[in-house]
Amino acid sequence: MPAHRERGKLIGMWMMALLAALPVGPVIAGVILDQFTWRWFYLASLRFALLALAVATPLPARGPRTAASSTGPASSPPPWESPRWSTV
Repeated sequence: MPAHRERGKLIGMWMMALLAALPVGPVIAGVILDQFTWRWFYLASLRFALLALAVATPLPARGPRTAASSTGPASSPPPWESPRWSTV
């Protein structure tokens, strides 16, 4: 997890990308539809879907588990550092 100071900078960069995608996305879609057919959207999306599938595939665990890596209350992170909250 990034440091507290760097986290704000990363969130700002993420928001800038989202704000840039709002006006640019429909323009790119219009150009694709003018030059090609709507079927090209599926072909372009297929690459991103395969990449997302490859990244989302869980990797096998490395090395043996030790007592320090057990899943008990003492080893669980605080709620604000939980993985389910980091994807918001």
